Amino acid sequence: MFDLATTHPNIVEHIYNSKFDEVFEYIDLMPPAELNRIRRGETVIRTTADLRGRERELAERIASRFDFPKYKPEKIVAVRMGSIQDQIWLFEIKYKQNKRKEFTEHISLAWKSSPERDEESRDMIAKAIGARPSRVSRGIGSTVAISDGSFEEAQTLRDGWSLVEAFITSEARTPVADVALDRRVYLDGSQSVRFYAEERTRLFYEVAQAAPVTPGIRVRATAQVRGENLRVEHQQREDSVCMTLSFLDGNGRPVGPARRAIARLETYPWTLIAIEETVPNAAEFVRIAFVSGVSGTTWFDAAEIEILE
Repeated sequence: MFDLATTHPNIVEHIYNSKFDEVFEYIDLMPPAELNRIRRGETVIRTTADLRGRERELAERIASRFDFPKYKPEKIVAVRMGSIQDQIWLFEIKYKQNKRKEFTEHISLAWKSSPERDEESRDMIAKAIGARPSRVSRGIGSTVAISDGSFEEAQTLRDGWSLVEAFITSEARTPVADVALDRRVYLDGSQSVRFYAEERTRLFYEVAQAAPVTPGIRVRATAQVRGENLRVEHQQREDSVCMTLSFLDGNGRPVGPARRAIARLETYPWTLIAIEETVPNAAEFVRIAFVSGVSGTTWFDAAEIEILE
């Protein structure tokens, strides 16, 4: 288990964190039909009529143990569990404060691994067993040292990442697309990077950074993207919402063509995008970039480049 915690602490955390015990006991109480739905990846909802006896008692103890704010045992009205947000598996408890106000609190039982969240898991494991599993820093399973992949730092768009002019749709260079950090919508940590444009927008920027990399290794770049009312207007292109992965030599010149993971348009929740590529022999840096060149709002979060082989 200690060795597994060096690469997958988010899995091992459940074994040593006793706070999860009653959540798993609650799931074990589910009728066979509900358990089968959970195994199929469906969402299960338990209403007031279902919350009786041991099931209600566990729901109350779970809410109390995780220190849900504004919680009162008698106010629980529903429990929901399943793959609610893409790759995240949540256990949710809904309760009423009064006739008009309802609150929902959740517990993540499976979450997307990220450097920041994995460090939290290692801290918890260290307290439980008295030794801290080290993060893999080199070789397979480690990550390329990109800065602030979850866009947490206040000045990250200036210090860690760079705003780079991507393209224009006419000779006019205004209005300019809005690119900013967002504290309201995020998946990893407490911020994401948000792109917003409309029909009148003419100049679009990408958010990019480069990091040292070893030639010959195979890497996988991943990120999460979310869209709201994404649409093509004016001279925009539908393939311009994307993550780009490219390689540079020691002088910053491109080595080979860039690869893109193109996100879809319209409105959708957090969705994984990924690119796998082998680092060319002449490359010294890998460059990762995000851009949204259509109307609407796009968010990116949880960027990472993993070494596969």
